[in-house]
Amino acid sequence: MKKIVLALALGASLSLGAIAVSAGQYTHQTITQKVVSNESFSTLKTAVITADLAETLSGGNYTVFAPINSAFTKLNEGTVESLLKPESRSDLKRVLLCHVVAGRVSAADLYRASEHHGSTQIETAGGCRIEVIRRGHNIYLIDENHREIGLIQTDIKASNGLIHSINTVILP
Repeated sequence: MKKIVLALALGASLSLGAIAVSAGQYTHQTITQKVVSNESFSTLKTAVITADLAETLSGGNYTVFAPINSAFTKLNEGTVESLLKPESRSDLKRVLLCHVVAGRVSAADLYRASEHHGSTQIETAGGCRIEVIRRGHNIYLIDENHREIGLIQTDIKASNGLIHSINTVILP
């Protein structure tokens, strides 16, 4: 897997208006277990299992930008069904890995990294570049297709990383 590049400042507290920050402690559940047990991620769950990434996301130390079910409905008709076909597994895997960043990247990290210049870039495990922008007290992601992605809930803690739920699927 490519070396993951992440130039983010660490630390600091965060107060975001439109982003709900989870105050829970780290849990014994892995990222995969959190996704599987949350009905809001049922489409993502199916995709992770189909792409054979469940074991990968149960180990390591990652941050996952997890699209909620309604994010998948924004895709062109037939896209999800097509990606879930066995012959599309490598494409599905790449799309999913565009949602994964090495290490624990909290909402505060994203906020502070974009603080000085208003934006910063991160590279995902799928080789996608995501721009992190700050508007006022809110953080947004911009994918390579120039689509704005909102963070719905941030800092969902898992034993091997963090999950930020998002409202749009990141596409390569």
